[in-house]
Amino acid sequence: EEELSKRIIGLAIKVHTTLGPGFLEKVYENALCHELEINNLQYEQQKEISVLYDNYEVGYYIADIVVENKIILELKAVKEIDNIHKAQLMNYLKATNYKAGYVINFASYPKLEFYRMVTWLLSTEISETTEFEKRNAKFNNHKKTCYFSI
Repeated sequence: EEELSKRIIGLAIKVHTTLGPGFLEKVYENALCHELEINNLQYEQQKEISVLYDNYEVGYYIADIVVENKIILELKAVKEIDNIHKAQLMNYLKATNYKAGYVINFASYPKLEFYRMVTWLLSTEISETTEFEKRNAKFNNHKKTCYFSI
């Protein structure tokens, strides 16, 4: 997924460089979808994803873009990425089986701002993780799910 991530960010940078800041989020979303399409990447725009509680559907959310059925993209056109945007992405990843996601902010200037989060189920106990992982991870003890922001 690392190569796919690099391709996605490269395309987002192209959109940001071409359009610049100042448009509504939807403009950047449509432009990025165009780039994904002409670069032969499968994507779903405005994908509805169910949120389950105790195996009961309690709601849903709309992911801006899901690429190759692997990576969630949450697009923003705001002054800067805030903790609430990061929490939103973490919740999206918790509600799905996707391993990675990005918050991408097209309103930043002069460079594109993005935040990457990666998650996976741990196959070992938390005590066996590396010191780096312990310092940089947030653990959900119920599922032993590890979230990394890179």
